[in-house]
This record gives sequence, C-alpha cells and structure tokens, in this order.
Amino acid sequence: MTSSSAVGRPDSAVPWRWPVDLARYDAAPLLRPAEQEAIIELGVGNLRRLVRHDPAAQGWQQVRRMLRPLDDAAAALALSFHGARVAERRA
Repeated sequence: MTSSSAVGRPDSAVPWRWPVDLARYDAAPLLRPAEQEAIIELGVGNLRRLVRHDPAAQGWQQVRRMLRPLDDAAAALALSFHGARVAERRA
C-alpha cells in the first residue's frame, strides 16, 4: 500500500515541484493607472468572477497581468488533485 502526499499523489523518489514558473510573470508591485481604472470599472461582482460577472467587460484586458499567475496556479492545483480537473470532479 502506498501513502499519498498532500496533493494526493503517491509518494515517489522525485519530490513534488511547483509547476508554475514565477519568472514568466510581470510582478511589478504597483498598479498602473489603467489597471486602477479597470478595477474600479469592473467592480467587486466582476472581480470575484462569480455567476453574474461579465467576461466580456473591457477591464479584463487591463488586469490580465495580475490574474494570469492566479489562473495558472489554480489550473496547476486542479490538475494535481488526483490527476483530475476540479470541474470534472464536481460534475
């Protein structure tokens, strides 16, 4: 019987590595003026990306720099959970 690691993968000789390359992202610590305006324009409902958000709203392009690392991390974690996407587990 094999034991499982924290992410649900069987133990192996190769240690788990974070699959997202942080060097790929623009990590500027300050918001750009266009990003500030987009955040205000999008509002809380859109930014939380819940059921009633507008994926076609213009502000998304301006805040993409900040969302890309979060989206990539969520995708990497979803794939590492027993090898299945979160959406597939909920179905």
